[in-house]
Amino acid sequence: MSELRFVIHNRTRMPVIGDEASYLAGPDQTPWPAVWEERENEVVLKYDKEDSPKLHQQFISATGEILTLVTSTLKPSGKSGLLWLELTRGIVDRLRNRVAAWEVNGFQPSASLSERVEHCAQAFCQAVSVRGDVAACETLCISTIDTSLEVIDQAMEEYLVWCSTRETAEDSMSRTLRGAWLGPSELTQPERMDDLSKILNTVAISVSWRKIQPAPEEWDWSSLDEQLAKANAYDWNVMLGPILQFDRAWLPDWIVESSSNFEEVRTAVQNFIMQVVKRCASEVDLCLLATRINRGGDTGWPAASRLQLIVDAAIGLRRVTDQLPFIVGVTQPFSECHAIEDEYPVLHVADGLLRSNIDLAGFALEIEFGTEAGQSWPRDACQLMDRIGQWGMFGLPMVVVTGQGDPLEGDAMSGSAPARLRDFPLWLRQLDNNAGVHAVFWSNLPKPNQDQEEMAEQTALSIAMDWIKDGFGLSR
Repeated sequence: MSELRFVIHNRTRMPVIGDEASYLAGPDQTPWPAVWEERENEVVLKYDKEDSPKLHQQFISATGEILTLVTSTLKPSGKSGLLWLELTRGIVDRLRNRVAAWEVNGFQPSASLSERVEHCAQAFCQAVSVRGDVAACETLCISTIDTSLEVIDQAMEEYLVWCSTRETAEDSMSRTLRGAWLGPSELTQPERMDDLSKILNTVAISVSWRKIQPAPEEWDWSSLDEQLAKANAYDWNVMLGPILQFDRAWLPDWIVESSSNFEEVRTAVQNFIMQVVKRCASEVDLCLLATRINRGGDTGWPAASRLQLIVDAAIGLRRVTDQLPFIVGVTQPFSECHAIEDEYPVLHVADGLLRSNIDLAGFALEIEFGTEAGQSWPRDACQLMDRIGQWGMFGLPMVVVTGQGDPLEGDAMSGSAPARLRDFPLWLRQLDNNAGVHAVFWSNLPKPNQDQEEMAEQTALSIAMDWIKDGFGLSR
C-alpha cells in the first residue's frame, strides 16, 4: 500500500478534499481507488499501486469558478509535502511547457506574456524558499495559481491569434465542421432553422430505435424520413446518429425483455443497423454508429459485450455500403467520472476498437462541463489542450460534442457560474484551431418549452448563437 501525505492549513479556496473533489490518476487519466484520511492540517492518501500518480483537486478560483488543478507527478514517501505547493508546481510547469512547445512550432510570445510566464516561475521558486513558513508559503502559492490561470488564458489567446494569421478565415471555416443536434422541434420552425444556418455548417439527426422498430416486425420510418428531408433542404453536411446507445430508454421494449439472451440482441442490433443504413446512407455524409460506449448505462452489459455489439454493428454497416464513413463516441473522455474498478479505462476501450479492424473513421468525444455525476470537471486551457492531444495519439479525426449547461442558467456567458469553464468561447476556439479536431458540435441548444414565453425562448437561442459565434471567431 503506497501513501502520500500533504499538509494544508488554508482551506478557504479548497473546502472539500476527498472522493467528491479529488482523485489520483496515472497516465491514462482514470481515477485510482484510494483511501482518504484527514488529520489535523494533514491529508493522507493510501492506494494499492506502485506507480507514481498525479493528484487532481478541485478548488475555487479568484473569480468564483470551480476548477480542477493537477499536480506534477508525485513520488510516494514517508514525508509530508505541502498540497498548495505541489498544485502550484503543476500549473507553473504546465504553463511553461505549453508555451515552450508552441515556440518550437514557430509561435513568438509577446514580451508581456514572456515576462508573466517568468514571473510565475519565480513566484513558485520563492514559495519553495519559504516552505518552512506554511502560512506564508500557502498565501504565495494561491496568488501564483491565480496569476498562472490568467497567464494561461493570455497565452492561449495569443496562440490562437497566431494560428489565425497562418491561414485565411475561409480556410479555417472549411476545415472544421460546426454543428448541433436538431430534433423535430427545431426542424419544424423555419425561422429557427434559418438562424442556425448562419452559424452552423453541419447538423446531426438522432435515430430512435424505440420509435422506428417498436416490435420485431413493425417499422415506422416517418419521423426519421421527415427530419432528414428537412435537414437536407439546407446547405448542410448531415451526420446520422447516434444509432446505437446502451440505455434502456433508447432500446425497444422487446430488446430489453430479451437482453438476457445476448445472441438474440447481437442479431437484432446488426439487423437494425443494416436497415437504417440501407434507408439513409444516400441522405447523410457521416454516421455516428454508437455513442457513450465507455458507459454501460442501465443495460447491465459489461464492456466486452458492448464492444462486441459495436463490432457487429460495424460489420452490418459495411455489408450495406463501403462508402459511408462512421465514427463511435465516448462520453466524458477525461475520465474523472469513471472508476477504474467499474469499467475499462476509456483509452483502453478506444484502443480495443482500433485493434478490431472495423474501418473506424474517427472518435466522437462528448464533453459536458460540470461537477455533477457523469460530467467533466472544468479545467484550465492547457489541461484541456493536453487531453485533446492525448486522444490525438490514435491518429484518427476527432469530433467533439461539447456544452456546459443552459445559457440562461446563472451567468454562463461570463463564466462566473460555479463549475463552468472560465471562458467557454476560448475552448471552442481551441477546438477550431486543433488540426486533429475535424468537427465541433454544440450539445445543448435551448429547447422550445411550451411553458416558456416566446421572448425567453428567443433570448436563450440568441445567447447560444452569440456564444457559438464568439467561440468560433465569427463575430470578429
